Amino acid sequence: MPLLKNRQIRRNRYFRFRTSGIVFVSAGFFVLVAAWNTGNSLLYLVCGMMLSLMVVSVVLARITLVRLSVERSFPRIVHAGQSAELVIRVRNDKWVLHSFSLDVEAGQRDGGPAGYIPKVSPGDVATLAVPRTFNRRGLHRLGPTRLSTGYPFGLFEHGLLRDGGHEVLVYPELRDLKESLVERVLVPGEMVSHGGRGRGSEYHGLRAYLHGDDARLISWKVSAKQGKLMLREFERPEHKGLVLVLDTDLEGYDAPGAEEMFEKAVTFCASLAYRCLRDGYDVNLMVPGESVGFGSMERHLHRVLRCLALVEQSRGTHETLLSELHKHDEHGGSMVSVILTPDSARFGRYLREPRVSIVQFDEVEFD
Repeated sequence: MPLLKNRQIRRNRYFRFRTSGIVFVSAGFFVLVAAWNTGNSLLYLVCGMMLSLMVVSVVLARITLVRLSVERSFPRIVHAGQSAELVIRVRNDKWVLHSFSLDVEAGQRDGGPAGYIPKVSPGDVATLAVPRTFNRRGLHRLGPTRLSTGYPFGLFEHGLLRDGGHEVLVYPELRDLKESLVERVLVPGEMVSHGGRGRGSEYHGLRAYLHGDDARLISWKVSAKQGKLMLREFERPEHKGLVLVLDTDLEGYDAPGAEEMFEKAVTFCASLAYRCLRDGYDVNLMVPGESVGFGSMERHLHRVLRCLALVEQSRGTHETLLSELHKHDEHGGSMVSVILTPDSARFGRYLREPRVSIVQFDEVEFD
């Protein structure tokens, strides 16, 4: 195992000539040729000094990079189009020697140069906080972090790759929705009182006071007339419910703008789910082959956004989605449903349903 580890470390190292190094080595070669042709001892001495500087440069750079470890972390929530802070921690695990003049690059896949660390003392950790913006949702695999140094003379660049294979799940972008479209899809009547007793605002009736009831709800006037304590009861309203249905079937839509329309529809779903959960709705997201289920609050929002972050275009799946939606209706779906589809004709049976709104991809608009 140690042998394999050492081989992996060697594969992750690299060595490059900088422009100054090329000039220096070229000058050293000419000095060597001149000393060989003339036999001048002073030229041999200069050539030896130049060779010594090259050796010292290589040795000190190798010492600087040895026993460095890297950790990277992103915030728990990352949205497409929004800046997120990539935190890079470089630890010097050497006991005595310092590491100097480190250039840190986060990799070509996620943005390139990250920063510069002048010195890391033995046992210390240097931290860099670098803003990163992902333009697309989904699972992004980050490239390895590159540590490089030209210490001490800047002649050569010695590099080391660390911490590859890190993945970041990027949620869809959240945007402000066009109010006219929101008013159309969230049809009136979604807030329904089911008549049960609770702590709502609608008056339900009176009953005798029981031990442990809230004394603030006692109707003192009625109690005085009847000679016993009477308690006011209020109806408990049902939670507002929303079913978001995303049709990912782009069969027959191979136009250049089809992928962009699909991404806009995903963004619309994410933005509407965020808004409705913030306003107290119970939200369920349905895509072909998967239903997130009803839920509320921030934890459920993450489940919805995770599903939307990973959803992909498909072919020939709208029949499956229709079947799943039909099963939902059979189980008493009295909730508001919003169906996003590239072709409203696929869901023609729902066109006249009062609590169902169908939005085609090309109708999606943002403020």
